[in-house]
Amino acid sequence: MELGETLIYYIINKYLIRRKVMKKFTCKEIMNGDGGCDMVFEGKEMMDVAGQCGKHIASTTDDLHKPMRDMMTTNHIEEDRKKWFEWFQGEWDKKAE
Repeated sequence: MELGETLIYYIINKYLIRRKVMKKFTCKEIMNGDGGCDMVFEGKEMMDVAGQCGKHIASTTDDLHKPMRDMMTTNHIEEDRKKWFEWFQGEWDKKAE
């Protein structure tokens, strides 16, 4: 590989690595201030963070996590879940990298 090719390869890889950065959200942020705790979840993809928090919330029994736990149950309206995912996608997009 020539020097020019190496430099281009380095720049492209650096750019691609930068595009996918870790983002951190607390449980409270994910619950939009409606309960939750200070546990931090981080990931490069929104669904990774949502999944981590979902497992955390499913394992809780306290009242702080009840609003989200209720939304996650099968007897809750699917439209509410969809609205939450749309809201969280917006929060994910706004979150500083």
